[in-house]
Amino acid sequence: GTYQIDYLDPENLYRVADQFVLRKRPQVADTLREIYQSLRAGVLDFNWSQSRFASVYPMHPLVAEVASGVRLYVPAFAFLSFAAGAAARATSRPALALVLLDEVFDTTETLLRESSELTGAFAAYDRLTEHCIGQLPVMQRYQARLILKSLFVLSLDGRGATPREMCAALLLTDEAGADAPGQVGETLTRFSESSEAGSLDVTTEADGETRYRFHIAAREAQHVAPRVVVKRKIETAPPGVGVAQRAAEKVAESAKEKLATPGKPSPSTTLLPTPPRGVDESGAVNNETPATGADAPVVQSKAATRPPASDETSFSSVSDEVGFNAAPSERIAAPVAHGFGHTPVGSVGDETGPLGEESVAWARLLTGALPFGPTGELPTRERVRTALAVWLDEWRGRGLRLKFESLPDGCLTTRLWKTEADVRKGFGRVASAIEAALDGKLSLEETLARVAESFKRSPETFARLAQALEDLTQLVEGFAERERVRAYLASSEPTGIEGIETARRELLALAEDPNNFLDAARRERFELLSKEFSALYGEHYAAAHDKTVGAHESRSLLLSLRRGERWREFESLSKLPVVSVQVWRQAEELLRFADGGRCELPVRRMLESQPSCACRFRLAQASELEELPQELEALMERGLAVYRRTLLMLGANIAISLDALARRADDEEEARRARMLSSAFAQNHVPEKLARGDVRLIERALHRMPAPPPVKVVAPNGDAGLLTREELRARFTQWLDELPEQPVLIEVVSKAEINAP
Repeated sequence: GTYQIDYLDPENLYRVADQFVLRKRPQVADTLREIYQSLRAGVLDFNWSQSRFASVYPMHPLVAEVASGVRLYVPAFAFLSFAAGAAARATSRPALALVLLDEVFDTTETLLRESSELTGAFAAYDRLTEHCIGQLPVMQRYQARLILKSLFVLSLDGRGATPREMCAALLLTDEAGADAPGQVGETLTRFSESSEAGSLDVTTEADGETRYRFHIAAREAQHVAPRVVVKRKIETAPPGVGVAQRAAEKVAESAKEKLATPGKPSPSTTLLPTPPRGVDESGAVNNETPATGADAPVVQSKAATRPPASDETSFSSVSDEVGFNAAPSERIAAPVAHGFGHTPVGSVGDETGPLGEESVAWARLLTGALPFGPTGELPTRERVRTALAVWLDEWRGRGLRLKFESLPDGCLTTRLWKTEADVRKGFGRVASAIEAALDGKLSLEETLARVAESFKRSPETFARLAQALEDLTQLVEGFAERERVRAYLASSEPTGIEGIETARRELLALAEDPNNFLDAARRERFELLSKEFSALYGEHYAAAHDKTVGAHESRSLLLSLRRGERWREFESLSKLPVVSVQVWRQAEELLRFADGGRCELPVRRMLESQPSCACRFRLAQASELEELPQELEALMERGLAVYRRTLLMLGANIAISLDALARRADDEEEARRARMLSSAFAQNHVPEKLARGDVRLIERALHRMPAPPPVKVVAPNGDAGLLTREELRARFTQWLDELPEQPVLIEVVSKAEINAP
């Protein structure tokens, strides 16, 4: 009789598409390979195999994978018939213009809207089309519509999409420096923010990727109820029988019972399970053959509809339980059953038997654990599962994705982005597979097969990506410390010491390029140099600090100077009303600087976290502070000379006033000192040492004087030779500062006049 094949396993489906529906001439094999290599190189996460790509070209491989999801709501849809029509329309397109998911949506939209189960999803779709896409700039609306249509189709079987997966679905590249995943992520985020609550599901994957999908209530129900049925079937089945085989036998037995029971079947009754995601086919191949007996293929009436999710014979529950809902490009284990009439499912397999040596080898390579037993036996499944769980916890604990995304844009380079993408592509997929295995969705065999495929079954590839993972981890985790070192170097003062400055230059050169820290040798060199610089700079700074503001030697010199007779004379003479106060003010400023520079802080401990002490000390001032006692002593001697010169200008008048004080003095000693000073000033001479009592007598004499006569002085001339403007100003400033203060009047004369009798 006439029958209709309702299910083809993936290999047969792609074989039929390649050999009959989308047949190509052998001459185009090289061209297809070039197209595939171009897509692999330019499109992020385009991870389908070359044979899979070539078999369905010009279809995007994802179109074949989502066909089952579309058929859940449109039973009349079939990949092969759609591919035949779409390929005919695509003949005039460029080679890289594949048939994408938006064409699947456009072809089936009318029929999809007729499904009551998609009413809510289409309400969310229409809202986003009207209120979100309509608000975007005109140049962004076309891509946003493609994203929205593709997301709807990918949501039909519950998978949804991450930004990177959407880039692969739409063949988006990072041309001209654009960030395709970032732009798609922004669009998807805008969709989630603009949609009503509960209409768009947003979840975070184990690798940190955000997954978006339309909320379909019927799909959620299918994921809950059938799992109980499948678990009961697995528990009661005989040992050694695979899940897929037991499920297929259960369906066959159920079909026999329904056929054998009078009055049970009807034209609207289906005897076939819901096809698993990505590998179904309806109306694909028609043939004629006698179909009788128990070995006849399972058939379906043309009037049949999709079975309800609560049907115990539904294979969708089995596929969900064992993790068959992964993309075909990521499935590793071979189907349990082959040929038409059988339904292969991602089998959990025999969970009691020992694992294969290759599986254990990859588990050991990944986890770095799982040694052989004392007699050389392979590790048990439980030990492998435990080791994988520990590895997954360590992977999550790294938080590598979040740490990488928290890095400032200024330190991200093309090499860093590529390294992070390679690590996430390899180890991120491994984490997802292990997570599915620990949740009971994948068998250990399939999980470890996916681990192997993530590294192209090459230990060398694993070693390379493991090193990249370690380098990237060191880079992101050491970023804060490196920035601290850079800030320390930038704030530390120049030392003038070749060894310290050489280390500083090399450190800054290494820190300038973030790519340097993907290399273990350069990271080690940077760490070594930073310790060396910190030690040398800290010791140099602390030594200079102790010698100037922290040492007792400098303080003792200043204290000794201020306690001396010369300083007391300088201080006393500065208070006379006729002498200049400028020299004393300069001395006071130096004293304040010296007193304020004293520091008792633990400078060496402070230098561990900052490049300078909390006091005002700076290396550039170290020499000034060190020479402060000598500078202050020189200023004192200059002041004494200026004060004596000023007193000699008024010597005659001072002598007369002192003689009058001597005659009227009641104290004999005071009278004697006044006569001695009067005699000295009368002879145009100032005693070598003036005691405080002598200065007080001079001050009294100045107060008794009537308005003193004008003082004759000579202005600076050109005897010093050629001078700059600043040098001349400095000489005049110093000359003015040394002149007597008011009320003395100044008369500027020449040298000849001042020496005249």
